[in-house]
Amino acid sequence: MELGCTMASRIVARQRPHFANALRATVFAAVLAGCTTSPAHDRSTASAPTSSAATASAPAIASAPIETSSLTADATARGATVPASGELPAGAVVPDSVAGSNERVPFVLLLHGYGGNGASIARHFGFPALARARKFIYLAPDGVKDSKNARFWNAGEACCDFDHAGPDHVAELGRVIAQARSSRLVDPSRIFVVGYSNGGFMAHRLACDVEGIAGIGSVAGSVSFDPSACKNAPLSIVQVHGDADPVVHFDGGYVLGRTNVARHAGAFEGIRQWAHRLGCDATAARGPKFDLDPAIAGLETEPSTFSCAPGVAFLRVAGGEHDIASEPSSMARVLELVMSGAKGP
Repeated sequence: MELGCTMASRIVARQRPHFANALRATVFAAVLAGCTTSPAHDRSTASAPTSSAATASAPAIASAPIETSSLTADATARGATVPASGELPAGAVVPDSVAGSNERVPFVLLLHGYGGNGASIARHFGFPALARARKFIYLAPDGVKDSKNARFWNAGEACCDFDHAGPDHVAELGRVIAQARSSRLVDPSRIFVVGYSNGGFMAHRLACDVEGIAGIGSVAGSVSFDPSACKNAPLSIVQVHGDADPVVHFDGGYVLGRTNVARHAGAFEGIRQWAHRLGCDATAARGPKFDLDPAIAGLETEPSTFSCAPGVAFLRVAGGEHDIASEPSSMARVLELVMSGAKGP
């Protein structure tokens, strides 16, 4: 959650916007060992003309659309081309390694944290270079602004519609996903959602309510609902969480201490509920620790997986606060885990 107005000055200064049928054990072990593709230089393109930015006041939030203009403008400023409209959702970024190819590629929806925006999280996570190296199309839209002028996603009762304005972001982002699935450029079996903090909450919410999502990754987010009631379930679910997070609490609580919203589940409890939704009753097995976050010394991250659902992974970052795993190298590994749980082309 990009909490520039509410987090400690260290987070404000660093501006770190922090996340077949199953994830196979051999692939999982290889990814944890660091077998990922090195990102290349950013030479991405945008897929649609720039749209006008909305400036919704609090009373109008419920009807204000999500925005994609900042990301599109950022891409076109770097010399991006603009394919014909209607092929992809407005603002989608097509790297030059994909443009002109007849191969259908994955589509990743990247969701920012509370108070952030799409362009900044895409840059910080290194998405332009990651997309070029891994050959996927991505979209990082902007949420709407609340009465504090902070952009947010309404992911449920726990996060982060603090004004209780009620925008239906599930429906709006669901339409974005449906449009991406219908594009001739996108492999409809490889639709992924990755989010940081409030965006991580939203990734879980979309996995529950929107059809056709192959996998999700949540960094410093949580589950704010009972997955057993979900009509959908992705093939791979990756949750990354610091056990010292003071914002989205590791053991559950209120986001930012805001008691005017519902409590969220503990980080592991949320992933355990997802595993149960997928038919797992077994205890999660812990794997060897590894270095996910370069900002924390040592092998700080311990993975847990369920043998009956190897596509469900929980990564506990020892000593990690809310500001975790936001380096491009960390995101490359998270993406590898999320994507390797889905059926290939």
